Amino acid sequence: MQKQLLPKIVVVFVALAAGTIISPANARGDIYVANYGGTTIGEYTNTGATVNASLISGLNHPVGLALSGSDLFVSNPGPGNSANGTIGKYTISGTVENATLVSGLGYFPGGLAVSGSHLFEVNEFSGLANTPRQDRR
Repeated sequence: MQKQLLPKIVVVFVALAAGTIISPANARGDIYVANYGGTTIGEYTNTGATVNASLISGLNHPVGLALSGSDLFVSNPGPGNSANGTIGKYTISGTVENATLVSGLGYFPGGLAVSGSHLFEVNEFSGLANTPRQDRR
């Protein structure tokens, strides 16, 4: 049983590190930060200066971020105790491409990671690593 659990723990840790501990950076070195206590994603320079503290707004305690080129993916828990967590797709300029690219992810979708054309999500309550969207374009 312990051998089976270890790969899941590693996947959860890697996905959480990629999505919530390490903020993604664009080609200029600007970083994107999820304001979990609020409703926004902010953009900052690599020296900490604010570029746009509300680059993306109207979210519900955003958690995970993943950057792929000019695409920024954001995990957004469902409101209250709902099971309607989502992953939205935005541009690095803050334009909404699809606020509900993936929906129905339970209350707390967390860490995100992108590898090639695959988008991975970890639901922090269930502890499951999912590939909710294989073709993210």
